[in-house]
Amino acid sequence: MANPILMPKPGQMTEECSIIRWLKKEGDPVAKGDVLFEIETDKAAMEVESFHEGVLLKIVVREGVPVPVQSVCGFVGQPGETVPDVAPPPPPVAKPAEAAAAPASRAAAPAPAVAAVAVPAAVAVAAAPTAPAAPARFRISPRAKKLAADSVIDPKKIKGSGPDGRVTEKDVRAYLDSKGYAKLRIAPAARELAAR
Repeated sequence: MANPILMPKPGQMTEECSIIRWLKKEGDPVAKGDVLFEIETDKAAMEVESFHEGVLLKIVVREGVPVPVQSVCGFVGQPGETVPDVAPPPPPVAKPAEAAAAPASRAAAPAPAVAAVAVPAAVAVAAAPTAPAAPARFRISPRAKKLAADSVIDPKKIKGSGPDGRVTEKDVRAYLDSKGYAKLRIAPAARELAAR
């Protein structure tokens, strides 16, 4: 039977991780301790090793897709083994703040419906307050954050190409190249002085 590769839980509070890059392809031989893929949480990036020997039979989770911890990411086994049909894991559950907002909006919905009986529909629709859209949270990968800090640039000026507009290391490097930072040679002492 094929052995599942599970998304590890690198910390107590970690609920989701993204695969940055698969280092093995389907059909590649795998030994115990071989690095299969690199993952990224909101705080760190790390490598995931194999606990089994054999061949990488199937990749379930593609690169850049955030998935809940302990989800099946792929299967390792002997060549020709049958692999269970596993759908890619669903997106992670809503955060507690979002979950708390959802019941409040559901509870508020019945009140206008009751008022609609006594008030004409046009007035009831106009009376329903519209909630302002929540500002999008700025997301940046740990590697991109470090590169931006080392280059003394504001990462909020960079448009992210990752999931949910997340700024990746590739985005920071492209920004640096477009602004001509690659041509500059800044001494570490000057960089520290500029950061003050």
